Amino acid sequence: MDVQIYRSPYSTSAAEHAVFSKASGWGVDRGGEEAEHWMLIAEADLSRPTATLPFDAGAALADVTTDGVFYYLHQSPPETVHLEADKALNAFRLRVTLPILRDVPGGEIEILGTGTLFKHEDRIFLVTADHLFREDPEDASSAMIPTEEVVIPEQPVRGNFRTFGHHIVYHQPPPVTADVVVIELKEPETIAMLAENWGFLPLEQGGDDRVGDRLVVSGFLHEGARNVDGIVHQRMLNLATDPLTAIPKKASQPIYSHDLFIYLDAQGARLDGETEAIGSIKGLSGGPIWAARERAGLWSPSATMKIVAIQSAELKQRWARAVRWNVVREILRRPEVGLRSPP
Repeated sequence: MDVQIYRSPYSTSAAEHAVFSKASGWGVDRGGEEAEHWMLIAEADLSRPTATLPFDAGAALADVTTDGVFYYLHQSPPETVHLEADKALNAFRLRVTLPILRDVPGGEIEILGTGTLFKHEDRIFLVTADHLFREDPEDASSAMIPTEEVVIPEQPVRGNFRTFGHHIVYHQPPPVTADVVVIELKEPETIAMLAENWGFLPLEQGGDDRVGDRLVVSGFLHEGARNVDGIVHQRMLNLATDPLTAIPKKASQPIYSHDLFIYLDAQGARLDGETEAIGSIKGLSGGPIWAARERAGLWSPSATMKIVAIQSAELKQRWARAVRWNVVREILRRPEVGLRSPP
């Protein structure tokens, strides 16, 4: 099969690429993709692949045949100045990104997912995914996990854990309920612990995604998590990627105004320019998706990063689905939340 290889014209360090049949036309035959989102860089014959192809020819042939498109990610080596900036950004994200776990009596600690801490009008909020708290994460109507089994660590990376204590959960109202919740933490001891050991973002740190954003998925991986003598050890992953320009065919009931789809690969591009085998991003559900943007003037992590979505679901090694920040904004503006100056 003769194919054309394109790259995204928008991205910088992380760049999504796509492979299409040369004989196909834009639109449905190319997985819903349109010409304005892509820049042609090469052509190839998948029946006679060369060693210089930066992707697996067999996998590309299978996807182009069934879906009309094969995606892969290529990340250029970062410059030294970007590596130093990313170290500061990682430390910044770690302070406000919270693992959410389940402590089943007599059982093992399980990482349910990840949330992000915010402070507004002297009130503390945790933004995460709704399905984390369901007995069946695939069924939005399933029973909720008992609140006494949902716990958070007292310190980043490793620590003892405690329950939320008194809290209020805010949802998007029916008929369309996105996979995101805003939890207001009300327990004084929990708030004091978080203030001492973690950190809070202003709600203004959230914003809308833009064309050309470099995205970073942050959260605590389920893989490699350990419970040693009641202390949870988990690893935070910051994964650089790109948004998909078309809604995947296998996405269930997508809503364009709510859903943001991002590219996943079996080999994830880390922020240090290296790649890492990604078996599953389980544990990152509910975590923030950051947009890294260039900014004139004095550099700081808070000025460079915006949270543009909340990670929701994944199709293994293909793509992840996220809920755009505008849904969180809608929830925070509801009268039952009662903010004097909502974002």
